[in-house]
Amino acid sequence: MNVRTIVVMALLTVFIAPTARADAILVTSPTTAGWWRVPTYSSTNQFDYIDDQQTGHPEADIVGSPANPAFYTAFNDPNHTPSLLDGEIAYRVRVGGDRTPTIGGWDKVLVIGMDVDLNGSLDVFMTASRNSQANAIWDAGPGANISPSTTTIANTPYQTFAWTSNNFYYTNVSTAIDPPVTDTDLDDDGYTDWFVTFSLPFTNLVLSVRALTGVDINEQSRVAYVVATSTQDNAFNQDLNGIPKTYNANATWQSLGALSDPIVIPEPGCVMLLGVGLVCLLLRRNTASAARRGH
Repeated sequence: MNVRTIVVMALLTVFIAPTARADAILVTSPTTAGWWRVPTYSSTNQFDYIDDQQTGHPEADIVGSPANPAFYTAFNDPNHTPSLLDGEIAYRVRVGGDRTPTIGGWDKVLVIGMDVDLNGSLDVFMTASRNSQANAIWDAGPGANISPSTTTIANTPYQTFAWTSNNFYYTNVSTAIDPPVTDTDLDDDGYTDWFVTFSLPFTNLVLSVRALTGVDINEQSRVAYVVATSTQDNAFNQDLNGIPKTYNANATWQSLGALSDPIVIPEPGCVMLLGVGLVCLLLRRNTASAARRGH
C-alpha cells in the first residue's frame, strides 16, 4: 500500500468516522456514545456531594462519583453540514432518585448556567422544567452573576421548546443508558439514580446568546458551566453541582469549584484527533523520504 492510499484512508477516518455516530437519537443515547463528554472541574473536582439538596427531595439531589459522573454535555450535527451554527446541544445530569408524587416523571427544574465569555459570570441559562413541560433559554438577571448570592435570572424565558421524545428524556440509571455504570444508587438511599437529559437547537442558542449578550458563539467556542436543580424555573434553590449543602454564598462560582473548566462545543473526538495525527505523521514521513531521494 503506497503512502497516498494510506493518506486517503486516514482522511476518510477523519471526516467520515466522526459523523457516522451522529444519526442516533441524542437524548436517549448511552453515555458511551461518542458525543457525550464529562466537563472537568480542575479547581476542586467534578463530583457532587451526596444528599446536599436544600429540601431533601431526591429528584433534586445531583449525585456523582469518580466512576459515575454527575454532568455530561453533548453536541450533535445530524445533517453533517459545514456550518458552525447548527446542530443540537444537549445536557445530562444524574439525580439521586425518582420518588412520589410523579413516579417516572421529572418533577423539578434542571438549570444550566453558561459563561460565554469566560469572565466568571453566568450570561445565559438553559432549563428543563417540569413546571412548564418545556426546555427554555433565559437571560441573566441584573445581578453580577459571579456567585450564588449575586446570580439572578430573568422573570420570563427568552425562548421555550415544548417537551417531545426528541428533546427530553428522564430514565433510571442502568447498563442500557450507562454501560460502564459501577453503582446505580450512589447515595445508598435504596432508590435507583436517574438521568435527566435535554437538548436545544444550537442555532437558537447561538441567536439567543447574541441577542442577550452581544457575544457570538459557534461550535468552536469555549464556554464554562454551572449546574443546579430548583423548584422554580428562574432560580437556584435546591442543589448546586460540586458544592456541599453548606457553603459561602458570597464566594465566586470559580472559588467554590462550581464553575467548570472551559470546554469546546464540541470537543474534537478521539477518532478525529487520531486521524489528523496519522495524516500529519504520514505526510511528514513522505516529505522526509522525498527529501532523501532528492539528495
